[in-house]
Amino acid sequence: MRIAPRGSHSCSGYPRTARFESSSRSACRWRREPTKRNSRSTSARGLTRTVGDAALVVGRIDATLISTPPAPKRAPFGWPVVAIGHEKPIRITFESLDSFAALYDDADTIEFGFCVALERRDTVIVRIATAATARTVATVDVTCPFVFNIFRTALDPEVLRDGIDLTLETPGDPLWIFAAASHDERSESADGPSSYHLPHVTRGRRADSSEASVAEFARRLASRASVQQFGWMEGCVLDGLEQLRCVTDGTAYDTAIADHLALFESFGRLVYENPRSEPADGTVYGIEGTLPVAAIARREPSAFVVDAALEYWQAKTDETGRIHDGTITAEGSYTVAYPIAVVARARGDDALTKVAVRQLEARAEALHVGHDVYLRLHADGSRSFRNWGRAWAWYLLGAVRTIETIGVTAVPAGTLADFRDAAASAAALQGSDGLWHCYFGEPETGSECSGSAGVAAAFAIGSRIGVLDREYHAAAHRAADAIAQNLTFDGLLTNCSQSNKGGERLQRSGYRVISQFAMGLLGQLLGAVADGRAQ
Repeated sequence: MRIAPRGSHSCSGYPRTARFESSSRSACRWRREPTKRNSRSTSARGLTRTVGDAALVVGRIDATLISTPPAPKRAPFGWPVVAIGHEKPIRITFESLDSFAALYDDADTIEFGFCVALERRDTVIVRIATAATARTVATVDVTCPFVFNIFRTALDPEVLRDGIDLTLETPGDPLWIFAAASHDERSESADGPSSYHLPHVTRGRRADSSEASVAEFARRLASRASVQQFGWMEGCVLDGLEQLRCVTDGTAYDTAIADHLALFESFGRLVYENPRSEPADGTVYGIEGTLPVAAIARREPSAFVVDAALEYWQAKTDETGRIHDGTITAEGSYTVAYPIAVVARARGDDALTKVAVRQLEARAEALHVGHDVYLRLHADGSRSFRNWGRAWAWYLLGAVRTIETIGVTAVPAGTLADFRDAAASAAALQGSDGLWHCYFGEPETGSECSGSAGVAAAFAIGSRIGVLDREYHAAAHRAADAIAQNLTFDGLLTNCSQSNKGGERLQRSGYRVISQFAMGLLGQLLGAVADGRAQ
């Protein structure tokens, strides 16, 4: 399993296919240059997509069911959405199923999928019934979903012929998902959702090897299917695309970066929703929201979004130089220290470099205790999420990305020593299968891919820049091989713990989802492993 390097590709210069232009602090443009989309085979009036040995058919709903979420909620990008409720079913039909029905016998899996359009912080059960008989054929547990969260469940293909009806098992707020109106014969357009965001059916043979799954993964990552909420989630994806750009010919990943960033722009203004699906246009929603600034600053150091982030960071700086919102978090190593380091390098600002280093020092002081890493130090002095996998990922990945960006020789010896100590503690807890548990050292919480990918990416980068020994590259490679076993036949990453809205109880429960931000972390890992192998 590998992403093969193609020649020598430097990451010191960055293409400007997506531009964040600023002529002043008050007047700015954010412009996308035209890009070419990857061609895919189509049939049945454009609603079937062929993906390697897999096929995807987009379902459709009656146009009258498309609606608008109630204020203050907002669905992203103006994409069409529909509300699944308890009483009136939402009917999904698949007019093009016959175009590949003959291939069912060759398929190992037939799955129905849908994608969440508004976040929620509870659990709902989606009931799937046949349109013809109203017989329940499947249920889907949707717990604390994030926007763009894809859910899938296996179905007998015969139940799809007459369509399926979706309802919630219990009364309450509806579940909003993306959907295509019945009069819309396109599943994708210049500014619309990908086929993976719409209700769909997939069929395909299981990949014969992890290499085949990784090839599909690379296609999904370098597409609109991997887009996430603007903030830490999308930042993970952008960094994954950037890392793979550095070890390949870069074209597909450049195009994807430009396409993703352009989605969040409207008439020169940042337009997006915060983690509660509420409009946050032109603002920085919080400490976790500034990770994409790293990708933007590489291409347009003077962008207005960069200036907005600098103002936010300054406003959140306390008397000791720590940037926080009342809680010191491990995320801040990755979402604050690292993008500050990128801005410092892009603008040649030595003072900002010191600010970035200070954020790593602050996290080391607050969150690295003995052999443990915590996610949060609260204002009352208590700590939480001890040894949670993604706490380790944010801590280590943020540290090594910051070190890499500003240069090893510019980093204080104490900061380097802390990173090495933390990496050694994490390495000792890697499982024999190559993965880490959701909570490090607690097997009962189960293996988990997002934290594993983030930590392993940090290992691979640390080894490549000479901060860690080569044994860490080998550990990263083992993790990459293990994570690849959790890819679907069409390249989506499973076995990821849910976004952290349900607290530690949910994280310890074993609940797992498909996750695009984890795909971004895997992209960083695969790119770093390939880059390290080429050294």
